[in-house]
Amino acid sequence: MSFKNLLFTNVFRISLIVMILNGFSVIQVCSQSSTKAKIMVLGSYHMANPGADAFNMQADDVLSAHRQKEMESLVSMLSKFKPTKILLEVNSTADSAYNVLYTKYVQGLHTLSKSEAQQIGFRLAKNANHSKIFCVDVNGKFELEPVMQFGMQQGMGNFIQSMMGKMQSQMQVETNLLLKSTLQQYFSHLNEPHNQNSSLAQYMELSKINNGKSFPGAELIADVFERNIKIMANIIKTVESKDDRILVIYGNGHAPFFKSLLIGSELLEWVPSIDYLK
Repeated sequence: MSFKNLLFTNVFRISLIVMILNGFSVIQVCSQSSTKAKIMVLGSYHMANPGADAFNMQADDVLSAHRQKEMESLVSMLSKFKPTKILLEVNSTADSAYNVLYTKYVQGLHTLSKSEAQQIGFRLAKNANHSKIFCVDVNGKFELEPVMQFGMQQGMGNFIQSMMGKMQSQMQVETNLLLKSTLQQYFSHLNEPHNQNSSLAQYMELSKINNGKSFPGAELIADVFERNIKIMANIIKTVESKDDRILVIYGNGHAPFFKSLLIGSELLEWVPSIDYLK
């Protein structure tokens, strides 16, 4: 099966299941009006340095005095979106426990962790007097090593070394840029459409790892799409009204996937986050 057919088949199958099981009834309700609910995705770096990605930045301490002052300014800018719901990159199975933490924070009984979910998400929700936050993340597969091994066995060593080198260099560039920027400046950089689209293009480079019969690179991209489609299913479930203004705070690499999944949506209208970062 060709890469194009493989990727289309996987994404279409999962999209259909998601629509039927998670979004169809909501879409029916909201499509009765010409007005759609709004969704804004704030692409973020991982402030707590969890090391969960294949390539990771090394962020400075977001709890430092100057970063906390910048954080207040950033949250003030984002509050102008007037979100009705805050959605976080926290596993959906932890929703109840995380809302306990949020309630304690509102009551002055919890100190915020370094994570962007709490530093930005909790602050925004509290500022908007929200009674809860929404955890929408799901676990996914990203088994990069077997794909790299396959490529090496196919004589693609130079391509793989070049690709990996570019990614490592890019992480260093991003780290250096963060360290010399304010949070507002760096988030503006992250959320420029060109920068977000480039991350999707980097994933697509993996499709070149194939021998015409086996397509491990394409299958890995399909795994990434599958996770993002499931996350989108959780996002869709939070929409209750055409007046909803959904603010999603996620690792920046997810933003172009989310945007691609909403092309032609009758439920949600995409609002560029860059509009609230200037």
